[in-house]
Amino acid sequence: MIITSLKQGVIKGLRTASMLLKIMIPIYLGVTLLRHTEFFAWLAVRIEPVMQIFSLPGKAVVPIVTGAFADEYAVVAAMSGFTFTMAQATIIAMMILAFHGLPVETMVSRKIGMPAFRIALFRIGLSVFTGLAVAYLSALFLGGDMPDFSLGAPITGTAPITGTAPAITGTAPAITGTAPAITGTAPLIDESIKGAVPVIAGAVPVIAGAVPVIGAVPVIGPASAASGAFDAGPDVILPEMGWGLLRTVTNLLKVLIPLMIGIELMLAYHVIEALAKKLGFFCRLLGIGHEALLPLLVGLFLGVTYGAGAIAEMNRIRPLPPKDMALLGVFIFSCHGIIETTYLFAMAGASAVFVSLVRLGIAIMVTAGFGRLAYRPGNIA
Repeated sequence: MIITSLKQGVIKGLRTASMLLKIMIPIYLGVTLLRHTEFFAWLAVRIEPVMQIFSLPGKAVVPIVTGAFADEYAVVAAMSGFTFTMAQATIIAMMILAFHGLPVETMVSRKIGMPAFRIALFRIGLSVFTGLAVAYLSALFLGGDMPDFSLGAPITGTAPITGTAPAITGTAPAITGTAPAITGTAPLIDESIKGAVPVIAGAVPVIAGAVPVIGAVPVIGPASAASGAFDAGPDVILPEMGWGLLRTVTNLLKVLIPLMIGIELMLAYHVIEALAKKLGFFCRLLGIGHEALLPLLVGLFLGVTYGAGAIAEMNRIRPLPPKDMALLGVFIFSCHGIIETTYLFAMAGASAVFVSLVRLGIAIMVTAGFGRLAYRPGNIA
């Protein structure tokens, strides 16, 4: 039985990884290119004034926009270029963990049968709700600022400047005196002219008086270091794509194969049924069946991608009902990879308590409420 489970686990792990990579690779390549375009910088500048609503400085727009298109590691890398307080880092972490990697994870959720578009809208709304809630909590417990809804703060940072500067009128200071005397001979310009051209000796008079300056001075803006539509060349973008893809494939294989082996063993030895009995109260609280408990725990501790892999495998064995699929999506996208992400963002300066316990509490509250109030058979498919 063990040998059979090992073989089946390896086969199913490779099959699930192949299914996920077919979705993730093209989207990852597209997102990497997008992050190096002018559109990314334009989007960041437009969103920047909204940051004060979440008690964040304008510079927080960089990791937040990065996170919408990439994973948590890219967010932490973006945060490392700035200085944030613990309250600010916590708010950024909580918002990003609700809606990071939208292109990839939306397509993954669609592939396994979740209502992808509604899940994506839910994640964006959850990010706004979480950002506001944590902003108030951070002001109370972490010494942060209260949210500011005035939207009156100036935009900071570097943005392209176009148009004209205000017209400058008036006169420049008068210049008087004489220029230094120039003596000697000027060089020959044409060999057909024989001899040197004499230069008038003596001082050259300088016209005294004011020089009028009128009109507007055009301002073109700072020159871009990169040419074309991208902010970096192929020597930067291509290695980033290559190493990123290698990391993605390696991480998937090293997690999914052991995970599928574990699922096979748990099914063979009826561990899931025993686990469901122990955690039956949790299933009832969230409104899910006990079959959904395993992928929920996988997503909670390992992350969305691996939770999706577990859901895909469970659906092959015993399809989950639409309600469980919807509630799984709500919970996993609200709180996933809780150990790894807590450690990661704590290293970036966020509060570990908020990133773990508060996030888990929000996920339970939202999922339980959604299951009781928002779900009706046929509404989510």
